[in-house]
Amino acid sequence: MNERQISIVVIGAGNRANKYLEYVTRNRQKVKLVGVVEPVDLRRERVAEEFNLEPSNCFTCYEQFFAAKIQADAVF
Repeated sequence: MNERQISIVVIGAGNRANKYLEYVTRNRQKVKLVGVVEPVDLRRERVAEEFNLEPSNCFTCYEQFFAAKIQADAVF
């Protein structure tokens, strides 16, 4: 049986998010990161690079993210 990949967005790319993203890295067949919201450029860019995110799915604030109406199954 094929399970559907769950799409997530992470708001904040600090220590807690890094733990969630470790799971995503180990389970890419189950979970896909589709967006990141992080005001610190270095953190946001690191996550975007690691997960091959398009610039249009990377945001500096949650207001931008919600205005963009990115489709995701979950937000952390």
